[in-house]
Amino acid sequence: MKRSTPAEDETVARDSVDLLRQHRLEQVEKVLDPSISDPNTKEQLNSMAEMFPAEEPKSVKVVGFGILHNQNTSIHNLTLEYEYEQKWPLADVSIKRGNALPTITSFRVTPIANLWTVGSEHFAAIKSHSFSTKKDRKPGLRGVP
Repeated sequence: MKRSTPAEDETVARDSVDLLRQHRLEQVEKVLDPSISDPNTKEQLNSMAEMFPAEEPKSVKVVGFGILHNQNTSIHNLTLEYEYEQKWPLADVSIKRGNALPTITSFRVTPIANLWTVGSEHFAAIKSHSFSTKKDRKPGLRGVP
């Protein structure tokens, strides 16, 4: 995935997840798109942050990337895999790019306790918490304006 992922998108995604892992929720809120902020934002972010172990990950890699182009903006979707001793949380981050600074329009963390690979397919027991646009607040959905 490294070849096709723009470095600036990977930086925004990694930095945002790092702030989340460190429970620096106020700083995460600053990069969220206003369309996904509400009175429950901090509580949702805290629930997501709790899915990461306290220690540093053994590795972090991009395992998914895509772009959706709209009239004046584009949404860049990245999935980062964090490897720990007993868990492999996946972080899905959607970044809105346009004329202004990039903002996060969707943020999802999926903790995976048991991960095994067959060929190029990952199989796991999955439970996810998501944070997306107000119109798509159902768990597991990503918001795309």
